[in-house]
Amino acid sequence: MTTKVILVDDHHLFRAGLRAILAPEADISVVGEASEARQAYALLDSAQPDLVVLDLTLPDGDGVAATREIIRREPRARVLILTMQTNELFVSRALAAGRVASPSRARGRKRSCTQSAPWPPASATSRPSSPTS
Repeated sequence: MTTKVILVDDHHLFRAGLRAILAPEADISVVGEASEARQAYALLDSAQPDLVVLDLTLPDGDGVAATREIIRREPRARVLILTMQTNELFVSRALAAGRVASPSRARGRKRSCTQSAPWPPASATSRPSSPTS
């Protein structure tokens, strides 16, 4: 099963870098990119992503509200927050939105990932294939 991903970040170069990193992975397909939350919302119906990689700071709103809206519009999607935000309250609000994971920096070079729910979910079922697949 291929994991369908949408990249949402207002920095084109960052999105291009993520796409380049993910491109060699046979089980991951970047199915859309957006620089603003409203563009991401427009992609949700057509792309039906399994994962949305999201920055918390977007030109048209905050990523916490975008996280909630993404989950509301595409209930099976997970959100991975990649951000330069260091404000713990901001990140914890995003995690509280549900079905979200966020890499966080621990002391030194050690990294960890905080998530609000397990991924992949135990109850996940595969989506029906589209006629063009």
